[in-house]
Amino acid sequence: MKTLAVAFLSSLLIAVTLTPAVRKVALSLGLTDDREAERKVHRSRVSRLGGLVMFVAFLLPLAALYFYDNAVAKAVFGDMGRFSGFLLLGAAAFFIGFSDDLKPPSPRLRLAGQFAIGAASFFAGFRFESVSLFGQLFHFSP
Repeated sequence: MKTLAVAFLSSLLIAVTLTPAVRKVALSLGLTDDREAERKVHRSRVSRLGGLVMFVAFLLPLAALYFYDNAVAKAVFGDMGRFSGFLLLGAAAFFIGFSDDLKPPSPRLRLAGQFAIGAASFFAGFRFESVSLFGQLFHFSP
């Protein structure tokens, strides 16, 4: 439990620390939402690079966990092939979002990439078998 708390707090600290710097860079480079868009919600310019901060805040504590020898590290890194697939597919999803932030691809190309990641995840054996909501565990049929 302590390892999970440290990983979470580390990720939170990284995100809180990096967000202002990445926001400043995004604003200076013009990587912001379209203020003239029809579905505009924010009144001021908003950085489109928040996903970059989230990805780094996820990866750094994960990299640090690799050097620990405890049950959490063994659960995460025990099957390195499966972990590598998870990391590769997650990175692919990140890069689709990141490229969308920089120069949006066509919706068809983006959807094709997302579908390919979903299909690869399925064939790699990644499944949601259950979900816990409000203290209730809901199982999905096989």
